[in-house]
Amino acid sequence: MNITLRIALKYLTTFRFNHFITYITLISIIGIVIGVAALIIVISIFNGFAEFTENQLQAYDPHLRVSPKNGLWLNYVEVLDKIKNFPEISHVFPVIQGRVIISKDKSLKSISLNCLKIEDFKKMEGFSKAKIYGKLNIQPEGRNLNLLLGAMVADDMRILPDDTVRLMSLNMIEKSLVSLSYSPGIEANISGIFQSNNIEYDNDYAFIDFETGKYLLNPPPKSASMVDIELIDGNKTSELQKKVVDFFPNLKVETWYDLHKELYNIMKLEQLGVFVVLSLIILIAVFNVLASLAMTVVEKKQDIGILMSLGATSSMIRKIYLNIGLTIGLVSTILGTIIGLSFCYGQINFGWIKLSTTKFLISTLPLSVNFFDVLLIFSFSLLISFLATIYPAKRAANMIIIDAIRSE
Repeated sequence: MNITLRIALKYLTTFRFNHFITYITLISIIGIVIGVAALIIVISIFNGFAEFTENQLQAYDPHLRVSPKNGLWLNYVEVLDKIKNFPEISHVFPVIQGRVIISKDKSLKSISLNCLKIEDFKKMEGFSKAKIYGKLNIQPEGRNLNLLLGAMVADDMRILPDDTVRLMSLNMIEKSLVSLSYSPGIEANISGIFQSNNIEYDNDYAFIDFETGKYLLNPPPKSASMVDIELIDGNKTSELQKKVVDFFPNLKVETWYDLHKELYNIMKLEQLGVFVVLSLIILIAVFNVLASLAMTVVEKKQDIGILMSLGATSSMIRKIYLNIGLTIGLVSTILGTIIGLSFCYGQINFGWIKLSTTKFLISTLPLSVNFFDVLLIFSFSLLISFLATIYPAKRAANMIIIDAIRSE
């Protein structure tokens, strides 16, 4: 073993009960351990909630959405013909979307009406996880139209399954105003009410069949508001986005991330804020390391002088102090990492912390360990531990022998 490392380890493993610097060193180690463990746990909690949010959003939103850059409509037949045979795609379908007025008795509300073909609606996986009151059905039954409505809209308007409502598009309202005549709109039966726990859907969305959407919103022939694309492997979204953009440079091609960019930016900002705040725990602990090593230089002045008189060079003295600081940082960081990861995997596998399902959508606290985050925290702790040793190591190495061994 290197002589400088042996001296450093000898110093660290010699515990003196009546020595103030020893207790400062212990407090430093405990502080770094707590800081590293806390960072790993809290960042993993943020990652867990982020993954849960992504799963909630992806259950209803497509991996890719193609929509017009300018105007309201695009030729969906042309889009389908060019991309439907891409091997990455599992399902692609047109959607007509527009604002309509829904009315029941004296209640009125503007909602976003989404119109899909029956076979495409049945493939929307999100509704298999949603709570459905009534039936999950938008297929017309004879002359009766079926409408699926978001829970918050239904609650605001006191609508129940099997109630009858009226739908009126903005085009119908405009024609009524121009012609000074009354347009009753169309009647639809509430086949079901869905609760997706996605506020955007529950508070604003309704679903109806594609042909009724064409009648209400009156798009040009072979046109739709957007084309939604589901992939076999969601990790290839960015790759396919580039391919679709090459085919349709004049259309807007968005990933599920682009559709909720503001939400993800907020989550990243929160995660960064937590990292900065919890890093202060490590910084304060590392400052204690610097203080204890600086005091050690003064206390061990004579010992340093004796080592130098025996032939130790300034470089060796510097390495001894660097080894002490790095050993404290490495041991503390490893212990903190082990504690943090142990808690994370314990919560993931055994669900120690429970959540009330009456208040939350999940039964246990979600955690997701990202090894890049763990590596970043580990490296950050080691780096600042190293930086904290530079000043005392330099001060010890620059000590003059005769001053060091002079009796005080």
